[in-house]
Amino acid sequence: MTDFALRIRDVGKEFRRGSQKEGRIFEWIKGKTPYEYFWALRHINVDVERGQMLGIIGHNGAGKSTLLRVASRITRPTEGSVELRGRVGTLLDVGTGFHPELTGIENIQLNATVLGIPSATIKAKTEEIVAFAGVEDFIKTPLKYYSSGMRVRLGMAIALNLPHEIMLVDEVLAVGDASFREKCLDRISEVTNSGRTVLFVGHNMEMIASTCDTAIWLEKGSIKASGPASIIVQEYQEAAVKDVSAKDGLLSLSGRPDHGNGKLRLTYVRLQDGQGGTVQDFRSGQNVRFSVGFERDPRSSLGAVSLVMTLFGQGRVAVGQCDSTCVTSSFSNLPAAGEFTCSIDRLPLLPGRYSLGVKCLEGDEVVHGVPHAGSFFVFEGDFYGTGTLPSPGGGNALIDHGWEVSAGSGAGPTHD
Repeated sequence: MTDFALRIRDVGKEFRRGSQKEGRIFEWIKGKTPYEYFWALRHINVDVERGQMLGIIGHNGAGKSTLLRVASRITRPTEGSVELRGRVGTLLDVGTGFHPELTGIENIQLNATVLGIPSATIKAKTEEIVAFAGVEDFIKTPLKYYSSGMRVRLGMAIALNLPHEIMLVDEVLAVGDASFREKCLDRISEVTNSGRTVLFVGHNMEMIASTCDTAIWLEKGSIKASGPASIIVQEYQEAAVKDVSAKDGLLSLSGRPDHGNGKLRLTYVRLQDGQGGTVQDFRSGQNVRFSVGFERDPRSSLGAVSLVMTLFGQGRVAVGQCDSTCVTSSFSNLPAAGEFTCSIDRLPLLPGRYSLGVKCLEGDEVVHGVPHAGSFFVFEGDFYGTGTLPSPGGGNALIDHGWEVSAGSGAGPTHD
């Protein structure tokens, strides 16, 4: 029999929406309920094995946070059952349960005591928690004087360093600086390797694919798909990009937040294959073009300009930049309207969803910039000619490289 840590059977959660519009007696006479109800979750069945890390993905409002709250028994399900095996640690809202008048160390002791952790264990773990949070200089200061970042780090440190058999994490790794997020991910890996269980809600698809064993995709309160994390993430991203990308491969820049001096406007970005044909998406290793339309203001004098296009992965993390000044001279004597075209041979991106930003510069001055120009999807392609791509988790870029083997001792260089 499978050794499970969490078992959810036919769980549904109904909520009341809106406020009472008429008096209860009047509504009773009319035979109508005074409220509207909706199901945030319906027919949810999940088994999570001990030592497994389960990712939960879906659009805002899909029911992800509600599922974690039901799983932690913070919220009672309307129907169905939840069975837990082990002490549960929740990190649903960083800092929840903190008392602003108590010091950092007093809040550590308070949180651990509420969880039923023995005082001896609390004392043994306190120094480790403080060091992990990096708040040694302020640990005896009341929490009301902490910055928001310090409170985040302390909350994360408490959740990740106290002895829970099951940990529920909701989107908190979206906060904090990059180095602290890496430290938290390393600790979560240690937690799962030690046989403890993690349920993780997040919008960073690369993080879900690289850190979770399995994933479930929630849509409108129901499970749309479940399985290996990398496969479910790819299916989710493919579906998402179909909903938001232009059907004809054209990303209009009209109405997008922008900035500039008005001498020239960028009007669209067209996705094209290596031969110039318009496409809706790309494949890894494919020759591609990004054609950026523009219109000049005939009343303004415009000197030589350059173009910069930045590509972003999940979480708006920049994965590469195409700057025309790096490969060619500036563009001068522009027509009244036309296109700038950026060509990329063998697109070096892993499958996934990407977005881009574009800007036109006259010297150091922005003529027109659109930070969020649109998004596109890269599907799996044969970049290396072997039919194999790296597993998710190593970044977005595909590096053209080679390996070889030679005879030797294998002991490494020696030093006198």
